[in-house]
Amino acid sequence: MGERAKIVIIGGGIAGCSALYHLAKMGCTDVLLLERDELTSGSTWHAAGNVPTYSTSWSVMQVQKYTAALYRELATDKDFPISYHVTGSVRLAHSEERMAEFRHVKSMARANNMEYDMLTPADLVDRYPLIKTHDLLGALWDPLDGDIDPSQVTQAMARAARALGARVRRNERVTALRQHKNYEWTVTTNAAGVETEIDCEIVINAAGYRAGEVMQLIGRHLPIMTMAHQYLITEEIDELAARSEPLPLLRDPDTSYYLRQERNGFILGPYEWQATPMWLDGIPDQFANQLWPDELERLEKQILDAGERVPVLADAGIARVVNGPIPYAPDGNPYLGPERGMRNFFHCNTFSFGIAQGGGAGKAIAEWILDGRPEFDLWAIDRRRYKAYATTQYTVDKAVEVYQNEYAMGFPFEERPACRPAYMSPLYEQLKKKGAAYGARGGWERPTYFDPKNEVTDHSLSFFRRNGWRTVVAKEVHAARNGVAVLDLPGFTKIEVKGSGAFAYLDNLLCTKLPKVGRISLVYALLPDGKVLSEFTVVRVAEDSFYLVGAAGSEWHDLDVLEMALPTDGSVTLKNVTADYGSIILVGPRSRDVLSQVTTTPIDNDSFKWLSAQMIDTAVGPVRALRVNYVGELGWELHASND
Repeated sequence: MGERAKIVIIGGGIAGCSALYHLAKMGCTDVLLLERDELTSGSTWHAAGNVPTYSTSWSVMQVQKYTAALYRELATDKDFPISYHVTGSVRLAHSEERMAEFRHVKSMARANNMEYDMLTPADLVDRYPLIKTHDLLGALWDPLDGDIDPSQVTQAMARAARALGARVRRNERVTALRQHKNYEWTVTTNAAGVETEIDCEIVINAAGYRAGEVMQLIGRHLPIMTMAHQYLITEEIDELAARSEPLPLLRDPDTSYYLRQERNGFILGPYEWQATPMWLDGIPDQFANQLWPDELERLEKQILDAGERVPVLADAGIARVVNGPIPYAPDGNPYLGPERGMRNFFHCNTFSFGIAQGGGAGKAIAEWILDGRPEFDLWAIDRRRYKAYATTQYTVDKAVEVYQNEYAMGFPFEERPACRPAYMSPLYEQLKKKGAAYGARGGWERPTYFDPKNEVTDHSLSFFRRNGWRTVVAKEVHAARNGVAVLDLPGFTKIEVKGSGAFAYLDNLLCTKLPKVGRISLVYALLPDGKVLSEFTVVRVAEDSFYLVGAAGSEWHDLDVLEMALPTDGSVTLKNVTADYGSIILVGPRSRDVLSQVTTTPIDNDSFKWLSAQMIDTAVGPVRALRVNYVGELGWELHASND
């Protein structure tokens, strides 16, 4: 009988060791972590080690809050001390817009029981005496921010996990992955030329910037790109040596850098506009504990600005430059959770801020595996948020865009342009000519408003000012409320469920009563604790035939929910028809007048049900057939086929 473990973790950086630690802490100690080189030898070892709790995402803030709390706990271990400094941090605001963003995040932090505070320029000088505040409106104070030694904290979690019975093997490369009919795995490894096969129930891909290589072993693509991130470390500065306490960590998001005291010098880490994707032709076989040559000319703007902001920095010599690889997803967030359509394979990888998020990510993935769901709502970082449109080129373009905007304000209604469009409705070009402005939803381009007369002259974004498009949107709302309007909303997840067991299957999966034939209902799939897992609009086409519609961004997630619950007797079939039909919404008190011109079927309330009608080409271009559903006194859903 070969070697066996319940869970195999691939990758020994902060994410893999945190997953190992939390699994063991929850009582699952039959876990084996495999690292191809030495622990922390990927992105972890050269990370700056900052530990912010700040985020504009509720989910990410919860992950980072837990991480900081975990590190404070680990740092109390006298037998394995960790260099962890809770210094607090100041984030600088040059504008009222930035102040508005900070006030919003402050309210989020307070709701998470973290005492953020707003600072005046005078308050800022009290916190950071070496700063110049001539052009600042204020700052945000995070009392829990700080820095930690990345290698120490990673080793500490690995050590604690081993003490509980988990195993770690270094210098053992995973060379093959094979899943069996019972959904278990065989992991093939190579260590010093010796091949080993390890059978396990579950695999966790925590391979950092090599996570895409792991996916290639199972014939899958992972949207991941490696970016070059630089920071410099100065020589000692007398003014810092004279201080009795370290300065708070300083971030200037409007110029895009962080500045942190490191012993008696500074670490300066910019996110420059000349973002540089690396390894476009593949990752070198050997790059453990290595760096690239520095390219300080890319950082000139941020270095000069930081020297003006904190004058003692301007005169300091540079002792060292770190230029190393950091993995990026298209939105800069990590991948957590199950792989689409594959049982017993989980992601915990692609961390652009791995030290700040690693602790919470390890907790989340351990809970996902052992309890079926993490404590945190991690929809924003679920692996299944990116579908097939996230190609290699898409990932490169988006990674560059997000790196350039790492500290940019996340305005409401912002639509960043890189690598768009991905998916388009057949009406895309026609509506664009009519003045449609588009936003991306789950990869699909959807009109957000129409400006046929070029009335929108102010395209600026704001937290508190009315955006320039509100006037034309007001006209659209008035038309929909008092006349008639047509909305092109492509990309809704659309799934046909058929078979003799379809009713029993859906009735067991969904908490809501299923509709009668020809009727429509809004239904929910729930978690065991009653929280919402998925939402569908369900139309019952026949006794044993259902048509489900879900959100555009949840296609892969919802398919997993449905597929994992399928009976094994073949009595139910699922067909994903998302790409086969568009969705045209006809609304308003005069919508019946419009619909009566494209069908001869009676559409009064008593006789109206599902119908199919041939559409004239001049009305809807390439769309050929229309499935119509009455959804209320003021509107219809029209599901248009391109066939």
